[in-house]
Amino acid sequence: MEIKKNGFTLIEILVVIGITITLMLVVGGVMTTSFKAKNDTDSLVIITTESQVVISKLKQNIFDAEINTITCPVGVGDSISFTTKNGGMTSLLCDSSDINDLKIASKSAQNGEFKLNSDKVKITNCENFVSCTMDGQLVTSVDFKLTIGNTEFVTGIVPR
Repeated sequence: MEIKKNGFTLIEILVVIGITITLMLVVGGVMTTSFKAKNDTDSLVIITTESQVVISKLKQNIFDAEINTITCPVGVGDSISFTTKNGGMTSLLCDSSDINDLKIASKSAQNGEFKLNSDKVKITNCENFVSCTMDGQLVTSVDFKLTIGNTEFVTGIVPR
């Protein structure tokens, strides 16, 4: 007598379901990791670009300063002031007046206040924004530290 098999056994079906679930978990894990890595990379590009723009604007302002008029904080601080080459007064500051919207700003009597960073990034650690190296009464370098999220950017500028 011959017995014909017309389907799958319960064990065969359970093995196929187990293999399918395992493959789905592996593929899902790989996709999740890929999406997270892409988002992290995109965030880092935005932060790096933003910091480069802000640092470029800070340098541009410092290069416009009359060297002997730069007023720096003692140690580290949140602002620096100077007279520009055309006679105006400018302050560069990390403005912490609104705790929900810390910003890097340039203030001058002639042009008002300009926010140097966009709303894409959040600035933190305003109290350590700027420090200066002095040679007697003359400022020989200005160092800015931008803390954006968990990333820190430091740049040194030598006024001319």
